Amino acid sequence: MDAGLRCAELYDLAVTLKEDIPLYVDILSGTSGGVAEVGCGTGRITIPLARSGLHVFATDISEGMIQVATRKLVKEARCVQSRVCFIVADMAELDAAPVVDAILAPYNVLKYKTSPVEQIAFLKTCRSTLPPAGRLVLHCDVDSFDPAALLNKRVCTFEDRTDPVTGNRVSSFHTVTGWDVGTQVVTATVEYVETVGPKTTATWRRTAAMRLLANVREVLHLVAAAGLKVTDAWGHFDRTPLTDDARKVILVAAR
Repeated sequence: MDAGLRCAELYDLAVTLKEDIPLYVDILSGTSGGVAEVGCGTGRITIPLARSGLHVFATDISEGMIQVATRKLVKEARCVQSRVCFIVADMAELDAAPVVDAILAPYNVLKYKTSPVEQIAFLKTCRSTLPPAGRLVLHCDVDSFDPAALLNKRVCTFEDRTDPVTGNRVSSFHTVTGWDVGTQVVTATVEYVETVGPKTTATWRRTAAMRLLANVREVLHLVAAAGLKVTDAWGHFDRTPLTDDARKVILVAAR
């Protein structure tokens, strides 16, 4: 089996976040012209948005993620299926999107652009893609951990969860394999160790690089540098006000 596809199939065991979805549905509920979601993964957010009545153009750079998202979508009612278009594309390829009134960049996707120049360029692309009254909805976590302290250490992130499709038991491990303090870029490998028989396991790995964001002000600076104006900002999905010591930044920005 392809490792990229299997990692995508096991992704939902690792990412169990659900509390962001009601906020996105509420923020975007008045969007008549559709939503472009970048870094959609396995459709964790996409499908609930479509259930709420929104039309969603959803992209991810991982073919495996899009395959898994598509499998989920075909189990939905036809009216929901008709509201979603999944494609494999880099997050910056918004020129492939139809006309939309909002762009959603959830769950740290901005960090996969690994320099301030690339991050600002992506945000500028969002700005130029949006109509005059369009909105960007963005979520980034603020990183408080020290990657140097974790370098080459294999850390268990979860243990013995059950894959609902196969019934196999799965554990996950995270290893920081590279850290550049100057660029704030961390490279890490995620391992899924799957029990596939009485005495047999299979290990699936994926490696990615991300640029960590050290504080709230850094996120706001990137957005401002792209020419976007923040209209709402929170420090949590329950709309807790954004403060300098917040560990999350959720914001709505306009042209």
